[in-house]
Amino acid sequence: MIVTAGAIAGITLILYGTRLGPPPPLSSDEAALYAHAQSLASSGRDTAGRIAPLFFQTSEEAWLQPIPVYSTAAVLAVTSTAEWGARFSTARVAALSALLIYLIGRRLFRRESLAISCSALLALTPALFAHARIAGDGPYPLPFVLVWLYCLLAFRDRPRTWLLVIAGVALGLGVYSQPGAPITMAFLAVITVPALRASGHLTLRTLMGFAAGFVLPLLVMVPWFISHPETYRDTMGRWAILQAHIRFPLDGLRAFVNWTTLGMRASFYWGFFDPSWLFFSGADRAGVLRGAAPLLWPLAVLVPLGFSLIVKVSESATRILLTGGLLIAPMAAATLGVPHNIGQAMTVIPFAVLLAGFGILRVLSATSPVWRTIGLAVIALVPIQFAYFYVRYFS
Repeated sequence: MIVTAGAIAGITLILYGTRLGPPPPLSSDEAALYAHAQSLASSGRDTAGRIAPLFFQTSEEAWLQPIPVYSTAAVLAVTSTAEWGARFSTARVAALSALLIYLIGRRLFRRESLAISCSALLALTPALFAHARIAGDGPYPLPFVLVWLYCLLAFRDRPRTWLLVIAGVALGLGVYSQPGAPITMAFLAVITVPALRASGHLTLRTLMGFAAGFVLPLLVMVPWFISHPETYRDTMGRWAILQAHIRFPLDGLRAFVNWTTLGMRASFYWGFFDPSWLFFSGADRAGVLRGAAPLLWPLAVLVPLGFSLIVKVSESATRILLTGGLLIAPMAAATLGVPHNIGQAMTVIPFAVLLAGFGILRVLSATSPVWRTIGLAVIALVPIQFAYFYVRYFS
């Protein structure tokens, strides 16, 4: 297992870590993150002179979450190549995610081949490949979500409260990974409760253990906002709860149930699951994906197959975690008001991949030779389509 896990991480890092330097040069968003990370690596301060800040200001109303900046600073501390170092930090996140989903696959499927297949599907996903090759925050929530999921699956098999504490800490730390993360992590924390109930392990002890783990990393914000109260409006006030709604909760509730706002967010949310955009089309050649769809189209077949299988054979906790995670992923992007915002909904990828893993299992267990052959042909198209995307990406 150790050798396989190391090979998966190494191959993913090579795939993602090559040709990171210019062209193209750092974009304006990449340059903003790089400037703070470089300043932090050299002096321990951000570009405004703050010592080890919790958030990093890039413009009058725009701030960065801390984990991408500190992670990039750690790489820049040992390299002198700006473009490569800034982007390599994000590539490491993709490699770590491929390793973690392999471990999850082993625990979920009990089959080495399916675990490796899930890692391959994750690594060959265009959205992850493209976003992990820029100095951005897109992939950073993935390791935290995957640690949370692994701990819950491990707890399902062998109930130990410390596993829930780690799961909570992972989500709590994940709040600091990107602007959309506070909403994503909060909703994942919510579905943990019915998952524990479905597994028969929802007790005061387990609930308190998970809640304590989740809250602990959030306490870091208390001294920061006491010292810098003016920063709340454009950080957590923009990403999570508006400052005015903390003071007047009823106004916040009325704003939340406002039909116009709900309608707009619902439109963005369901638009995210539009198959034509998610699997097939990609007209924006100037975007991060350079004209490609976020997911490979074979997943449009494998994900529904996997969902139909877990509905029939998987226990309730697994169904709640996988389908709940998939449905939660676009909520932050919809709340931020940007349509088709895969950059703030990257957590959809591991849940789609795991459901596709169940789809592969259904193909392999098919009794009809015809359907089995068709299913294997669809699976074989995964590396072929990625190769086509890879060539176009660099052309």
